[in-house]
Amino acid sequence: MPLAKVPAPLLVLELDQGQIGCAGAAFLIHHMHMMVIARFDKIHRLVRDLKLAENCCKKIWVKAKLWSAYLFSINKRPFGSGANAIEKEQWMNMFAMQYTADSALFWKHLPTLALHWDMPSNTREEREAIFQRVLESPSFSKHMSHPKLSNWFAWNKCAHEQLDEFFAGRMVYESQLDTEVRDPDTGFGISAGVDPRKELQAILKGGGGLKLAYKLMKDDLYAHVKIMSTYKFHTYFFIFAMEGSAAAIKAVLHSN
Repeated sequence: MPLAKVPAPLLVLELDQGQIGCAGAAFLIHHMHMMVIARFDKIHRLVRDLKLAENCCKKIWVKAKLWSAYLFSINKRPFGSGANAIEKEQWMNMFAMQYTADSALFWKHLPTLALHWDMPSNTREEREAIFQRVLESPSFSKHMSHPKLSNWFAWNKCAHEQLDEFFAGRMVYESQLDTEVRDPDTGFGISAGVDPRKELQAILKGGGGLKLAYKLMKDDLYAHVKIMSTYKFHTYFFIFAMEGSAAAIKAVLHSN
């Protein structure tokens, strides 16, 4: 081999392990003897494995993705008008005027927020910092990215952008809803044979918007979305399989 750099025509292919791409690369390398190197995209295989796994466990992962996609796209609704985004901004403004770090509602959600953001909450200054972070929740002032269920990276990007404000947003929603609308966290499950898409369509017939968004924001939904969207997926999934959902949820809530 020469010690100095020698220009050489070389084609490097990054493939997704599909049949056509693999066959084409093999033809170029082994039949035409061209200077071609094929590399397989690892993340593509990982995404395919995760998408296939969505259909397991009574399709609870499909349900998590559908519900979270509704939440992530709420600013674009209804019908792409963006009316919900205007209402969300108004709700945040009302929350900022009506509540403080000393309010009972904030104290109700404070343990969850402090744990979720890994922020201390012992002193008044520390609680004020958490309250200020609530007021700065990005999706209440920006449209944010739009999830596309057929595009794993689009949904993942939305999760990365908006999941951090999940519990803050739920508190803001709760602050502006009538007590009869407020929905306790009754868990997040699915019965055998239930189609998650038809289930969500049936729910939407009762009305959508921010009220529905609040009702969808279950602790278990957050945990399932966190498991699906994080690079620590395998760790959480192992905990889920070995120790049950409660242990997985606890691990997710303690993660950053």
